[in-house]
Amino acid sequence: MIRDENNVFHEKLIVFKMNENENRDKKHQKYVRKLAKSSIRRTFLGIYPHTLTFQIKEKIAFQENLTSSNVLIGNGAEQVLELIMKTFINKGYHVVSHYPTYIMYDKIAEIYNTKIEYIESVSEKFNINTNEIIKKIHEKSRSLLIICQPNNPTGTVISDKDLINILNNCRDSIVLIDQAYAAYHKSYSLLTKQYENLIVVNSFSKTYGVPGIRLGYLCANKVIVDEVDLNTLPTHVNAISINLAIKLLKNSRNTFKMIERLKKYTKIIMKELSKIPFIKVYPSVTNFFLIKVTTSEIDLETFLILKGILIKKICINNDIYYRVSIVNKKAGYSLLNHISNFEVKS
Repeated sequence: MIRDENNVFHEKLIVFKMNENENRDKKHQKYVRKLAKSSIRRTFLGIYPHTLTFQIKEKIAFQENLTSSNVLIGNGAEQVLELIMKTFINKGYHVVSHYPTYIMYDKIAEIYNTKIEYIESVSEKFNINTNEIIKKIHEKSRSLLIICQPNNPTGTVISDKDLINILNNCRDSIVLIDQAYAAYHKSYSLLTKQYENLIVVNSFSKTYGVPGIRLGYLCANKVIVDEVDLNTLPTHVNAISINLAIKLLKNSRNTFKMIERLKKYTKIIMKELSKIPFIKVYPSVTNFFLIKVTTSEIDLETFLILKGILIKKICINNDIYYRVSIVNKKAGYSLLNHISNFEVKS
């Protein structure tokens, strides 16, 4: 049983956690563990990581074709997002974003007693309403616009043309592109050279498959970096995490192979799931995607839990969707086989 007589959930009985965007690619994690052991051996823990902080900023800047003064690191992308929102909310900026999107934005806004103004998607494909976003920004004196690209939980992207249109029409506001899943699409960090009001946030969690080290960063012009840095406590990222991140940046070939594997598996699983009559699959460029059960007679979440599989249930405008994260090949095919069998039994 997955739940006991008191309806208490027993996570240890779950075989595949596909409800969180974690990395469970065995080849990659074996490689990461090897690097981690080396990082621990070579990290002197008796001093503060000031030098390492400078080194990781240099490495990130080189990768993004920027300078270290354009980079600020944080204890995970979540902390970086929190620092940005804290900085500009405290300066009186309104926060605007598209819907649906990453729920963490709301949680951070609540900390600073702010509500985010959301612009609804224009279709069931969750396309961002560019014109309405620009209109809303023009209505406000100062705004912080958050664009999740690729978007979480939908896995969709805004076109480069629409993104540039937003940047060109919102120069008096701060535009934040949260590109945690850039490895599955593209990076926009270089645009910070052209747009002084642009902040781009990235994460080692998704790109390098190491959410456990809690390391994220932002790229922006030096004025914004220095402004956000005023709200940052010194040495807020530990030496072991930084050392491992430096090694991952130096040895990115294995990471790119891992991303390509996950993209391949995701594409296959999406295609096969779309053949099942009661499942609607929504487009995505990432290793996660939304599905919808087209009949109310099927309780997909409970069925999969009983098979040892967790997927994330999401409510969007009173409709129920499920976000599926393809964390590795075995998980993906297990999900597909169980849902296919459910179709036969129904």
